[in-house]
Amino acid sequence: MRGIATFFIAIVAAALAGAAGAAAQTIEGLKGPAAAAIRAEVRRNGFDGPITAHVFYGDLTGTGTRDAISFVYYPTGGNSDALATWIWRDTGAGYVLAREPSIQEVHGLDPRAVRFSPGRISVTMTVPRPGDPRCCPTGKRTFSLRLDPAAAPPGSKSSRAGGRVPDVPVIESGSDGQMATCVIGVVRGLNPRGDGFLSVRSGPGTQYRKLGELYNDEIVEVFEVRGDWAAIVYRTPGVTCVSRITREVPYENRGWVHTGWLEIIAD
Repeated sequence: MRGIATFFIAIVAAALAGAAGAAAQTIEGLKGPAAAAIRAEVRRNGFDGPITAHVFYGDLTGTGTRDAISFVYYPTGGNSDALATWIWRDTGAGYVLAREPSIQEVHGLDPRAVRFSPGRISVTMTVPRPGDPRCCPTGKRTFSLRLDPAAAPPGSKSSRAGGRVPDVPVIESGSDGQMATCVIGVVRGLNPRGDGFLSVRSGPGTQYRKLGELYNDEIVEVFEVRGDWAAIVYRTPGVTCVSRITREVPYENRGWVHTGWLEIIAD
């Protein structure tokens, strides 16, 4: 596993070097522990001019994490600012971008009454009513945003059990766009006379929920290794490993497996 560790150390070092060379930008309203990650995302998107951020914190996992949602208003050269909405996961070691809801999912001004619940955020925004001038909306609308759009709907059996969203996110560390951000592994060594499967869990340990099962010779993409556990994507065609930003992987079939039954075959 030494080669995997060296691979991920190189990715992190490159990301830190890029961040250190960037100039700070004033963002009104930016606050809290996710501020550095939000600032980096603003810089990555090339937003310039007067920028205003509204940042709210809460628990998206039900395990005491301090996740976040940020509403960033930035000028585009017209008469009104554009909105970028970002949902952030608290990994314990920093913040990673989990989702960027579209303008169809949430829009408006003055975000407020933000409420976090496992896998979901609700927010009230000021929106135009019919006949309102463009400058001065007077309506109100509450939007509901899922952390994972592919997750089971509220009230379903899998939703009540926590769904398939890992409790510990599977993180893709950003690179320069040329260095791969994952390696390829294969499941090996399972005893067909025993359980015959490798449990996919929601975090790096047997105390976490079981999300699925893998069998001998199944191929996975490995994005991170913590001790004896690997963060993977599995049974997903077309996985890409070239993200320029550090983010939660955007694939539904993801989780953690023990490395004792995982062999790295390509990097």
